[in-house]
Amino acid sequence: MTDRTLQRILRRYTGITASWLISRYRLLDTLDALQSDPRRDVAELAVVLGWYDQAHLTREFTAAVGVPPARYARALVNEIDG
Repeated sequence: MTDRTLQRILRRYTGITASWLISRYRLLDTLDALQSDPRRDVAELAVVLGWYDQAHLTREFTAAVGVPPARYARALVNEIDG
């Protein structure tokens, strides 16, 4: 099966695109990584998880979660530190 065939099947049966699905999994991985280590560098995390750069991660994360990843991480650190 070619990549394009798989993309068409995904779109046909789920109504979502492969790029949307990949993006959601990256966001979930980002949330998991920040919850595991909220002091982790967001720029490095963006590259490791497949974004072109930190700005792309920040834009998508903010759209999905409502706050930028750095602010989300700071809130987690504040919870840990009390």
